[in-house]
Amino acid sequence: MQAEPRRGGLVILAALTGLAFGITSMPFYLLGVFAPSIVSEFGWSWSQVMAGFAIVSAGMIVTGPIIGTLVDRLGARVVLLPSTLMFALAFGTLAWSTGSLFQYYATWALMALVGVGTSPIAWTRVINATFTRRRGLAIGIGLAGGPIFGIVGKPLAAYLIAEFGWRGAIMAIAAMPIAVAVPLIWFAIREITLTPQQAAVAGQGLTVRAAASGRAFWMIILTTIIMGVIGGSVSLHLERILATTGFSALTIIQITPILGAGVLLGRFGSGWALDHLGPSLVAAATAIISAVGTALLIADHGPLPAAFAIACMGISGGAIYAALSIMTVQLYGIRHSGAIFGIFVSVTVASAGTGPLLFALLFERTGNYHLPLALATGGGLLIAAVQFLLHFVPDPRTAAAMPAPQR
Repeated sequence: MQAEPRRGGLVILAALTGLAFGITSMPFYLLGVFAPSIVSEFGWSWSQVMAGFAIVSAGMIVTGPIIGTLVDRLGARVVLLPSTLMFALAFGTLAWSTGSLFQYYATWALMALVGVGTSPIAWTRVINATFTRRRGLAIGIGLAGGPIFGIVGKPLAAYLIAEFGWRGAIMAIAAMPIAVAVPLIWFAIREITLTPQQAAVAGQGLTVRAAASGRAFWMIILTTIIMGVIGGSVSLHLERILATTGFSALTIIQITPILGAGVLLGRFGSGWALDHLGPSLVAAATAIISAVGTALLIADHGPLPAAFAIACMGISGGAIYAALSIMTVQLYGIRHSGAIFGIFVSVTVASAGTGPLLFALLFERTGNYHLPLALATGGGLLIAAVQFLLHFVPDPRTAAAMPAPQR
């Protein structure tokens, strides 16, 4: 596109910043830091405090496809600006918690309602519309905002809590999206002027109904379900998995941060690979890497193999969103990609929310994580097979199989 060399870097910077301060980053990385202070002040249980994240996840399941449709119809700027501003304000209202669980949960529900526009659903639509060359690398870099915030945000929140208390820390962090992300979105996200040929390409694409009539759509749904269960379960149970395998608390503290570094590597690495191999092959490779990681976690082979397994899980989790985004545009075109990708994200979030409970139930039944990790390993290999099939036996009911627009 004409705008790619001129505005591409600014768009990526806005995406990286917007996602760092968005609904998929701030609650996920910060709730565990604030939870001890909230538990101490109000006397709530840990599960009552952590239920806030479950409310956000449930809200995203409902609102994800809606936001995707709005982005397709109204444009990303109309969605991103108010959503980023309102999410920051909603997050800040946590500082006014009074000890009422109803108020606390209502605040999280409000975040889910107004903040889903800050998720990868909107931002990947922006990057896909901005870039035609090196699109995979652009998405990989843009999506790195989340894991970067995970690396920086936790110690920053801990420092702010120590200096200003948990209420002051929440208000300070809530001000950051308003001060940094909103101005970047204002200047970076503009409607792009297309040539007639580019407009013809951008106007192509299948509706949600048409996409759902093909087998590729349901193959991707199966992929998102399994990957959501594996990613959500292993990340939340990781410390307990390592403890039951025999690792000391000190060793666990030392090797679990590798997960975040792996996610970051997965974001950048998948971006390069998507431009050279295609999304289905990248998704298949991602699934195999996940299977290697879960298989290694079953047995106690020492800290080094465990660290490698954790890195594998991080790389896998970091690559999947980028692969799904490119896959959506490649198979179904840009026109309705926001709505279709919104469905895929919602299914992933729902699966990630359900998976930890399944892992917990299997652990209680068997007394260890061998069975759930073995099932996760089999699930990763199944995803790889599905994605290889999708690559080598294309579905004729996709935009990729439509005739090219007349030049």
